[in-house]
Parts: sequence; C-alpha cells; structure tokens
Amino acid sequence: MSLAVPVAASFRFTDGMVRLVLGALDPQQAVERSRDGAGPSVSWLVGHMLHYRCLALKTLGKEKASPYGDLFGETGATDGAGYPSRAELIEQWNGLAEELESVVAAASDEQLEAQGPAFGHGEQKVLDTMTFFTWHEAYHMGALSTVLKDLGLPGIADRVMAARTA
Repeated sequence: MSLAVPVAASFRFTDGMVRLVLGALDPQQAVERSRDGAGPSVSWLVGHMLHYRCLALKTLGKEKASPYGDLFGETGATDGAGYPSRAELIEQWNGLAEELESVVAAASDEQLEAQGPAFGHGEQKVLDTMTFFTWHEAYHMGALSTVLKDLGLPGIADRVMAARTA
C-alpha cells in the first residue's frame, strides 16, 4: 500500500464532515463567534483549514496560493466582517478537496519519504508534514464541533448520527 493512502483517507474523511456542517448552517450561524464573542466562528475554522490545505498542496509540489492566507493564516478570529460567504467557503472547500485528492493520490512513496518542510512539530519528511496537516485538521474539527455546541447547535457527531438515521 502506498504511504499516500491513509493521508488521502484522512483528508477525505474531513471533507464529508465539513460539507455536512456548512450545508446545515445559515449565513449568520457560520460567522457567529463562540465563547461569548471571543472565540472562533465556523467560517474562521473552515477558512483556516482551507489555508492549510493550500500549504499541504505546496508541500506536495503543487503551488497553490491560499485565497484566505490574510484572513485565516496566522490571524485570529474576528467579528466575521470581510469573511467569505458560507456559499464561497463551500465552493472553495469542494474545489480544494478535489485538487488535494488528486495531488495526494499522485504522490509517490519516494516523494513522501523525501526531506520536507517543518512546521515546528518535529517533521523531517514530507510524510511527517502531511501527517501534521491531517492532525491539524482533526484538531480543528474538534474545535468546530465545540463551536457548534457552544452556539446551541448540534455538534458534528450529532449531525453524522442524524444523517445516518435519515
């Protein structure tokens, strides 16, 4: 089995959950901040993950300028003014999901074993960096579920279970 298979599976798993969440929110819910207005919104979390997906593509040799680097790269959450719409986030997510799936599927084991960029977590190989990116998404998916619950909405696990029984 190629080393890329579990990396692709992890990104694909996140894709379905992000689509489930974004598809169920109205535009105001998407930008509503958690923790009484001091925490991130769903839009900030999704935009941040999109930014990091562009970095993942770059790590695999596909130059992809992040459409949201200024808003969601190293900048904390704001009131949502100037954030892309929920519809735009869905469109960007779907496009990047397809592109990432294709690039990861084409990655060779040699490419993944090569020296890669480090993000400060002990990464040495490209595979280490890709593992960080999938962990980073999992971390933010947990935060996303917490934000939803903080806003009085069903969390991700609740949504997945509801979709399974529908």
